[in-house]
Amino acid sequence: MDEPSTKKLSDVFREAGLIDRIGDSIPGLVYVFDLVERRNVFANRHLADLIGYSTEQVGAMGEDILGSVIHPDDLPRLLRHQEAIASLADDQVVEIEYRVRAAGGDWRWLHSWESVLTRGEDGQTRMFMGIAHDVSARVRAEDDLRESERRQAESEQRWRSIAENPFDFVVVIDRDYKYTYVNFVAPGIERDALIGKATPFDFVSKDDHAVMKAAFEKVFNEGRATSYDVYVPTMDQWYASLVGPIRDGEVVTHASVLTREITAEKRSQEQARQAELHVRSMELKLAQSAKLEAVGQLAGGIAHDFNNLLTGIAGLTDLLAERFEAGDPSQDDLNDLRNAIARGAGLARQLLTFSRQQPVTLTEIDVPQLLDENIRMLRRVIPENVELEVVKPSRALLTRADRTQLEQVLLNLALNARDAMPQGGRLQLSLAAVEIGEESLHEGPDVRPGSYVQMRLQDSGTGMDADTLAHIFEPFFTTKPIGAGTGLGLAVVHGIVKQSGGFIRVRSVLGQGSTFEIHLPEVERGEALPVTPTHPRRGGMETVLLVEDDALALRITTKLLELLGYTVHCEERGDLALRRIESGLAFDLLLTDVLLPGLDGHTLAARARELRPDLRVVFMSGYTADVFAEKGWGELGASFLAKPFNQDELADSLRSALDAPRV
Repeated sequence: MDEPSTKKLSDVFREAGLIDRIGDSIPGLVYVFDLVERRNVFANRHLADLIGYSTEQVGAMGEDILGSVIHPDDLPRLLRHQEAIASLADDQVVEIEYRVRAAGGDWRWLHSWESVLTRGEDGQTRMFMGIAHDVSARVRAEDDLRESERRQAESEQRWRSIAENPFDFVVVIDRDYKYTYVNFVAPGIERDALIGKATPFDFVSKDDHAVMKAAFEKVFNEGRATSYDVYVPTMDQWYASLVGPIRDGEVVTHASVLTREITAEKRSQEQARQAELHVRSMELKLAQSAKLEAVGQLAGGIAHDFNNLLTGIAGLTDLLAERFEAGDPSQDDLNDLRNAIARGAGLARQLLTFSRQQPVTLTEIDVPQLLDENIRMLRRVIPENVELEVVKPSRALLTRADRTQLEQVLLNLALNARDAMPQGGRLQLSLAAVEIGEESLHEGPDVRPGSYVQMRLQDSGTGMDADTLAHIFEPFFTTKPIGAGTGLGLAVVHGIVKQSGGFIRVRSVLGQGSTFEIHLPEVERGEALPVTPTHPRRGGMETVLLVEDDALALRITTKLLELLGYTVHCEERGDLALRRIESGLAFDLLLTDVLLPGLDGHTLAARARELRPDLRVVFMSGYTADVFAEKGWGELGASFLAKPFNQDELADSLRSALDAPRV
């Protein structure tokens, strides 16, 4: 038998160069890839020439050739595609497009059709064959078409916005402040001398350059519209301009400047004086706002530290209570101490309210009773030359609101009335139940028909004119002298009343006093909030990892937990607690402060949950839950325990977390 007859037909073809000849005759880029050896076992001359290697080099480089010629952005997708080929049927063909680096260094788009060529003994795909075509021209054409459509849409939007504005002059400038479009050319000026050469600075007084530059920088850097007034010496005229951003996607590339002549108005001395007063007023209000923001941040920090301190004192009170039998006279002293702690916690809540870190706590409030509790405070802030008259019904008038905020409304209105009567006068404060019908809906968007508790404050002060009355609820609006008011009091009152589902009516006549009527929805007793059932304090035998950086709070909380029966492991830093968890510490619940040195409580809990998915977590903090809601502690399935807390609240929080169904 001749030697060739003992060889495989494919070997005979290869020795005869038939495979290469067949591959080179196909009008495309042909390759065969071995999924087991991770290399090309065949590449035709067309493919090798495109990527700048010989056919032998393509095979010898193995899988490394993929990283050399495939675009980095496309390589992960191509590798996932190859993994999917292993599950192809024999009659299936899959397609993919990707970029390869051509011999000249440019990137070329290929569209490839691939199918199974051989399978191994296990039936899995061993080799697959691909035939690809260079589709770079098509991809470039599609990109050009999309870019053309985008530019056309941008151009239409740009010119539509310009055309629809009724201004005398319209120009467009680029980021170098050079004109790219003008719709008006002054006598003696050629359009060619403006486009791409001149800037708005060339025509205005040098005194106005800073104003214009600041406006343009706001548009280009912040993407915000603004305006300015400038003087043009050559025309001896004043102009007001509105400058707006023109974007290319998210980037501001040009600015439209829409201008009208305001010479007559600008030369009016009264208008100039009013404008100057307005600017000064705004500067003072912004400065006052900055002060309030700084004070608010300080108040929030003080409240946090104060709550930490109260947590330790509350815990010590519970520990002392364990030493006395029921009926012991010392229990009365402890109750007084608990009341003092509650008042301190209330003060902390007011600080957090001022710093906007205290959520609204809706409770059922008897408004006449609340007035009785605050009447002494009102008499202290109202001078003796102001007669205070209180009129209220004998029955309860219930509403659902935040007690601290409602007290703030009462105080703010009383202080406003006091300031409106510097020479003395009369303030009547009355409460009544009223019905609001459909005929009152026109009085404002917040008015709703129904039963309301009306709190009415009528003073005999200076009163307000119609213009002042129209602005009294605007933030920073005030008629008081500089330094005598922030302009926030009535704005806060309006926000609180609206948040509580109510509305305000105001009547005032200049020189005859003002009347404020606060309307809060009336509710039936027991309707406002369900009563939380009481139950005996429950502890447990579980193990708790307690993480707290305040030494007093750590020591007292540990003792309270041990009295409840828990085994306690303590740490003062978040990073040290995580190390103990990673070392295999056995425990059932993580009780952690939110603000910790080394590693914050939220991150600690998240990392602990990665190691222990079923771990129960309770956060505690001197701030409120709302401050940390955006951190996502609720997504961890964690609970929140606000400081200060007593032993009962601590026990309830832990048992609720430990006994909750496991998901």
